[in-house]
Amino acid sequence: MSLQADMCINLKKLKVVLKKTAQLLFYRCVKEYSVQPSFKLSEGTKSIPTFVDMVNARRKQASKSVLVQVQSTNSFTKLYELLLTFGEISYINNFIRTPSNMSFSLVEFQNINSLSTLFSKNNQLDFDIIGTSCTSPFLSCNLKSEKKEKDNVALYDYGMFPNDQDIVNHLLKTENSSEQILKLYKLTTLNDLGVRLRFLTAYQTELAFSALFPGSQCLPFGSSVNGCGRLNSDLDLVFNMNRKAIDIFNNASLSYQFKSNLRSDRLRLQKHLDVLADVIQNLLPGCSNVVRILQAQVPIIKYKQNYTGLDCDLSLTNNNAITMTKLLYTLNHFDCRVKPFLLVIKHWAEKCNITNSFPGRWISNFSLSLLTLFYLQQIKVIPTIDEIFKFNKINCEHYDNEVLCTILHDKLIQFSTHKDTQISLFDMLFGFMEYYMKFDFSINGISLNSGQVIRKENINGAMFIINPLDQELNVSKNVSFEEIENLKIKLTETFGILATAPNIKNDSEEWGIIPLIKTSTLQKKKFDLNTFHPKRKTRLLNVGDLFKDLM
Repeated sequence: MSLQADMCINLKKLKVVLKKTAQLLFYRCVKEYSVQPSFKLSEGTKSIPTFVDMVNARRKQASKSVLVQVQSTNSFTKLYELLLTFGEISYINNFIRTPSNMSFSLVEFQNINSLSTLFSKNNQLDFDIIGTSCTSPFLSCNLKSEKKEKDNVALYDYGMFPNDQDIVNHLLKTENSSEQILKLYKLTTLNDLGVRLRFLTAYQTELAFSALFPGSQCLPFGSSVNGCGRLNSDLDLVFNMNRKAIDIFNNASLSYQFKSNLRSDRLRLQKHLDVLADVIQNLLPGCSNVVRILQAQVPIIKYKQNYTGLDCDLSLTNNNAITMTKLLYTLNHFDCRVKPFLLVIKHWAEKCNITNSFPGRWISNFSLSLLTLFYLQQIKVIPTIDEIFKFNKINCEHYDNEVLCTILHDKLIQFSTHKDTQISLFDMLFGFMEYYMKFDFSINGISLNSGQVIRKENINGAMFIINPLDQELNVSKNVSFEEIENLKIKLTETFGILATAPNIKNDSEEWGIIPLIKTSTLQKKKFDLNTFHPKRKTRLLNVGDLFKDLM
């Protein structure tokens, strides 16, 4: 019995050792995965929610949250004690929003009834709802702390995008260029607080119009929710009227009465947006600088939400935008390198003045994202859209947006690329510059559906990117020939910088992607492709092979 007992004890010890060893190996795998990943989505992304699940969870958070502005940072502790009288708190974040230096506390209650109680009793307490014309999740706290010393509360400085020198200082602490790209992503990507503030901003609009439009929804879309948003990203919103109300009466004999005295759907949409703009400008707290852009192809309202510090673009019933966001969200989660890579390309394009925050003749961030994703298809990091449909046993020649929404709604698509790629982030960046430096935009376009270069036929635009949801449309038709020339110049210059700069840590500040962060470097350095020889002997792909079928 003694021998058996000893064997049993030793066996248990062995299991513990094996378990710890497995945990250590898993930790190492996760730690290194983001730099040199090799993935199969079906095995490694069970924790990634679908787009719909993510949005629903964030909307639920917003419906239980308030943003409280305090007069002094000494009031946070007393505010917390007061809020606890309304119910248990599941999340609280105290922060100072720069450059305005306003102090806020973002609070999420565990139960939505706690908010109802708070709103009903605000007149009896030291709260004032900012703007008394409508119910709002933005509050002001007039509590004054009797203590002269500061509260021992950790404050988060939110609102300022890190400057070049701050970024460079962090990048210098890394060991290689791929780690620099990952560090840049962590420094600039939209964090949890930023996402919460965006959904709370959307909830303000939804709450204000909930009585007039029962069941309406105000949803963020674009980079704020597709996984590639940055700290300084604008907020794109779509307001869907009577969504749930329509569903309620869908199979019944009753329906709401409605006005039908407008000549066209577009005119009705413009009139509704005009009314929404008046309410936002005159009644919603924190909203200012309202601009109506009603004659655009997609009419929008632009405004500033001062309490969350967000520039907002609001449109009506823009279902294609939501579907596109679902698609990009899914593609962005196929590989852990996609989001860091997209953000370093965005950062580079902004530094080179390739993109602009205002609409015009230049490349939009959306078009730039599609160019980047197309390149990732070429090196087999992500699949084509047609491959996604084939994997789900759907004829890719006969699908529509509704079918796509169904696939993206049910689950995060279980798919493994047919080439197990080990390309590092830095090599991907170098390859991107080389690929589009040699790309002939004058005769060729791209399709993310097929993942192939296509000939421009009867297309007069300088750049041709097929809309993945409507393949008859060109999403980059606004781009001018001058901007294509500017893009080519910047690609060539950056290619030269990356080819000559060391890609591992050294004593200088001019290694890896650091020269791309410094605006002065990008503006001063000029390269002729005939004057240097790239040190990489092998390419990620032979660019010429991609165009053989078009010759």
